[in-house]
Amino acid sequence: MLVKEKIALLSADNLAYILSEVCRSHPEVSYQVEDLLNALITQQKDAGEAIKQSLNIISQDKKDLDEQKVELLMQQLRSLRKRILTLSAENMLEFIVQFLHLESGIMDRLDPSMDNQDLYDIFNAAVVNLNEILIKQKTPLNQKVDIVLALSINDTHGTFDEIIMHCKEALTEDGLMILKDRLENALNDRNVEEVKIGLKQIADCLQDEDLFIHACTFTGSPTTIDRMEIALRLTECKEDKEALKWLVSATMPDDLEWADLYKKAMLQSLENLGDYAKAQEYRLTWFEADLDPVMYDQLFQKTRLHLRPLLHKDAIAKATTFHDPMQALSFLNHLRDPVAIASFVYLKINQLDGSYDSVLNTAAELLRKNDQLAATLLYRKMIEDVLSQTKVNLFHSAAKKLVLCAALSPNVKDWHTYQQHADYIKNIVAQYPEAAAVWTYYQKESQQKNIKK
Repeated sequence: MLVKEKIALLSADNLAYILSEVCRSHPEVSYQVEDLLNALITQQKDAGEAIKQSLNIISQDKKDLDEQKVELLMQQLRSLRKRILTLSAENMLEFIVQFLHLESGIMDRLDPSMDNQDLYDIFNAAVVNLNEILIKQKTPLNQKVDIVLALSINDTHGTFDEIIMHCKEALTEDGLMILKDRLENALNDRNVEEVKIGLKQIADCLQDEDLFIHACTFTGSPTTIDRMEIALRLTECKEDKEALKWLVSATMPDDLEWADLYKKAMLQSLENLGDYAKAQEYRLTWFEADLDPVMYDQLFQKTRLHLRPLLHKDAIAKATTFHDPMQALSFLNHLRDPVAIASFVYLKINQLDGSYDSVLNTAAELLRKNDQLAATLLYRKMIEDVLSQTKVNLFHSAAKKLVLCAALSPNVKDWHTYQQHADYIKNIVAQYPEAAAVWTYYQKESQQKNIKK
C-alpha cells in the first residue's frame, strides 16, 4: 500500500499526531510542513469564498425557470455540491447546509407542470452527504437536531420528505427523541403536514408502531392514508387484529397504488386471522367493481377446482353487462377465451372504441383462428377510427389492417348483415377519398401477397 493510501485511512487526530512528531524529530522538515499547511489553508479559504459567492448568486436569483434554465442550474448545483465535498470538514458542514437551503427558493421559481425529479435527486444526494458529514464531524447533538429540524419543518415542496430517515444514523436514538419533542412544540397552522411527516419518519426510524399511531393522530383526525399506513405497519409486525380495525375504519383510496396496498393489507390480515371466506368475499366484490384481472386470478386460485368453471362463466356474464365495454373486453382478453370474446364483439361492436389499439389488436389476434368475422370487425373498427379522425401518421397501420382483413375474408362462411370485404373496400374508398395513401399501400401489399380482393 502506498504512503498516500495509508494516510487516507487515518483520522484527522492521528494524522495531526504523526505530523507533529515528524516536525519535533526533524526540525528541518517542520518549515516545509508549515509552508504546505499554509498553502492548503489559503487554497481552502479561496475555494470557500468562491463557493460562498456561488451560493449567494443562486439564492438571490428570483427569476422564473424554464426547462433550459433548469438544465443549466442543475449543472451548477451538481458541480457546486462536488466542490463543497472537497473542503475542510468544518466548511463542508456550513456550506452543505446552505446548499440544502437553496431548495425552497429554487422550487418556488419552477413551473408546477415541470418534472422536478432530477432536482429532487440532487438535493437528496446532498442530504446523504449531510448525514455523513454530521457523523464524521462529531457535531454536537443539539446542532444536528437544529439542522434537520430547520430543513424538515420548512419542506413545503416535499423534497426532504425522507431527511430524518436519511440522517437517523447521525441523529441516533437520543437525537430522534429530541427532534420529536421539537417538532411537536413547533406545530402551527402552517406546518401541520410537515410536522406529521417528520413524526412518522421518527417512528419508522425507531420501528415503533405506537409512536407511528401517535404521529398520525397528534395533528388531528387520521386520514384514510394515515389509517392505511398504520394498518400496513401493524400487519408487518403480525398485529393483524389491530390492523383490520384500522383498515375497516378507512375508505378505499382513490389512488390506484394505495388502493392496491389497501386490498393486499386487508386480504393478508383476514387470511392471517383464518377468515378465508371473508377474504374471498372481498375479492369478489373488488373484482366485480372494476373487472380487475389480478383480483380474478386470486379468486380463481382460491376457489375449489369443481367450482372454477362456474366462476369463469359468472365472470364472463359480468363482463357482458359491465358499464365500460373496453375494460370488459380487456378482461376477456385476459381470460383468453375466443368464444366469449367473439360473443362480446357481436353484442358490443357499436360501443367499442377504435382508438384502443392495444385492446382491440389483442382480441383480434385471439379470434383470427376461431372467428374470422369477429376479428375482421375489430380490425375495421380500428381502420375506421384512423380514417374518420384523419390520423395521417397511422395510415400505414390502417392499410396493414386492411390487408389482414383481406386475408381473413375467404374463411368467413357467413357475413350475416355485415359487408363482404370487396364491398367494404368500395364503401370506405368512396367515403374517405382523402386517404389515398391507404388505398395505394393496400393495393401494393395485396398484389405482393396475391390476395384476391
